[in-house]
Amino acid sequence: MKHPLGFEPSELLDTLGACRSALIAAQRGMRTKSGLYRGADAIVSEIDEMALILTGDRTYFYATGHAEQMRHGRK
Repeated sequence: MKHPLGFEPSELLDTLGACRSALIAAQRGMRTKSGLYRGADAIVSEIDEMALILTGDRTYFYATGHAEQMRHGRK
């Protein structure tokens, strides 16, 4: 049965999470005031906004410990 949104939110969240992590890792090698850094930061912010829309939690992708992962149903 197809999801009412036309896509599976959990799959999209997995992909967005991987993208967010890659952007944050890449930012570590960038100058913080560069256009590239600011662009990556803007995309991370938009990913957090998508998380809010899909889960109701803007902090869905923030660094999590075991208890937080259990709250989100992740292992």
